[in-house]
Amino acid sequence: MKEFLLLDIVTPEGMVFSGEVKSVQLPGITGEMGILPGHASLLTGLKDKSEGGVVEIVDKDGKKQLVLVNDGFLEVTEEKTTILATQAVAIGGDSESAVAKSLQRAKDMLTSISSDAANSAAIMARVDEFARQS
Repeated sequence: MKEFLLLDIVTPEGMVFSGEVKSVQLPGITGEMGILPGHASLLTGLKDKSEGGVVEIVDKDGKKQLVLVNDGFLEVTEEKTTILATQAVAIGGDSESAVAKSLQRAKDMLTSISSDAANSAAIMARVDEFARQS
């Protein structure tokens, strides 16, 4: 059995994330879903663009990473897992200013897409908590 899976997160602007990971949790069209190495092939949609959602990645070192995504598709094959998103913002960076910039881009993206204030608040609370722990 494979120990890691290859994950790519891609938008029309380019690659947002690419690497080997232990797991990925994402907002599927029917609810939250988790993907582990060896997962069966799958093709499904992500949450619709009026909501957005958080992709939680556990990298091969066990470190968590977050990517805010908006609309798109998930494809799981034997070779790799690919998230094709209309928009995506990786949360984090190597400095406090880089983290602050990514948080602002995530907030801007969420404000522009979400009509559900409660959903937006829940997503941003999760993102802010992650940023404080990083």
